[in-house]
Amino acid sequence: MVATIVGFGITWASGIYLALIGFTGNPSDCKSSCWVGAAVDLVGGFLVLVCGYRAFFGFLAAAGVNTSKRHEQLEPGSTQEDSQILEAARELMSKRQIRRWRPVDMLEWSDRQNWYVHPLRRAGLRKPSKLVLSAGLRSRINIEDWRTLLNYYLHHYRMPRKGRYLAFSILSEELLLLAVLAAVETSLSFTLGRYASFLFNETFGPLFALVVLIRLGPKVRRIYLRLDTVIAESLDKDRLLACFEKIDGLHLPEIESTKKREGWVARLWPMPTITQRIENLKNNG
Repeated sequence: MVATIVGFGITWASGIYLALIGFTGNPSDCKSSCWVGAAVDLVGGFLVLVCGYRAFFGFLAAAGVNTSKRHEQLEPGSTQEDSQILEAARELMSKRQIRRWRPVDMLEWSDRQNWYVHPLRRAGLRKPSKLVLSAGLRSRINIEDWRTLLNYYLHHYRMPRKGRYLAFSILSEELLLLAVLAAVETSLSFTLGRYASFLFNETFGPLFALVVLIRLGPKVRRIYLRLDTVIAESLDKDRLLACFEKIDGLHLPEIESTKKREGWVARLWPMPTITQRIENLKNNG
């Protein structure tokens, strides 16, 4: 992680240096003074690519993400409980008028599916859809809890417009800042020339990307939590809250690992933990 940050700093500084000496990216304009800056920039980029790759997977591991290359194991549902869950899903899909998906005729249990992930998958072109659920929940919650959870999943499919509105409203500051930077860059290009524009981009472009990276995780997390609140207003909030608390009480390994996030990993990770979802529903009741 430290090497990645150092590489980013080197790339940023060398970009500003190249802009100050008048280099705008055209190799034919590069004189002897810019080759040093270009070489340093290449070193910084190499550090970002090589060390950033390792830092990214280290970040995923610290966040509790299963990075194993083992293929997903799917087990077809065959019990009476599975039939009840499948029938409940069909009934709710018909009631909610989920037209984008073909009728569900199969249920499978996945050893890599997180409990909050939308369960509908396409089995293939012109084939019925299938329901894929977390194997950790199998035979652990009752059919009423499954109906609540399936209702929660299906509400996400019914709210794409609401989701886009929430995303726009929560990310409005970043979008406004991007528009301001684009306007300033265009103004500099027309008034002072391409060198001033290039210097502005090299100075503030990486800084803007870094600020967005730091702010993006908490912002996306807010979107998910706000969607939970909106869905709870359409469902029985107490029942949804009780379902979340029951799932939390199962102490599934994939859920418990997310609670160990700390420091920058906890701040930057965009997906809320089940504890944060429960607190969000309690605080917005």
